[in-house]
Amino acid sequence: MPVFHDRRTGEIKDLTREDYVNALHGSGESGFRQLFPGEQSSALTPWSGVGGLKHRAPYEQSKVSAALREPASNLVEVDPRNLRATQPEITRPGVDYYMGQEHRRTGETFADRMSPGNRYPVVYSRTHPETGNVENMILSGHHRAAAALLQGRQLHARYIQGGYGEER
Repeated sequence: MPVFHDRRTGEIKDLTREDYVNALHGSGESGFRQLFPGEQSSALTPWSGVGGLKHRAPYEQSKVSAALREPASNLVEVDPRNLRATQPEITRPGVDYYMGQEHRRTGETFADRMSPGNRYPVVYSRTHPETGNVENMILSGHHRAAAALLQGRQLHARYIQGGYGEER
């Protein structure tokens, strides 16, 4: 269970993952220091990881590939509190970069500048076939999503809807 140090009250709280994400939302620099205490260079993503179905790919690769070939016309504002992570960690320099002005000024990404899948964050929305729960998975853009979360703003992302992928 995540621990959150509330710098306003001095309390240390055990939180559910959802409460932890909500506590980070709009927390700015204090939330950044919470994620990366001291000089820690990496941290676990604040969101829960994506669940899966045995023998099924986590998303429809053909839908994602098709969306990445299109112009960035399917960009929407996504609430960073309602995401699920597909990678386990984020790095201090990556989140710091997206919290600063350089990215907003130049549009340059922190890493993988030539990858079309990294130009904008990619969020894939799927509905679990048994529970009906909707999961918004971050396929790329974890650092930008973390910066948006800490700054209390929406994440400008490619948004792709689909289901689980093919059987493996």
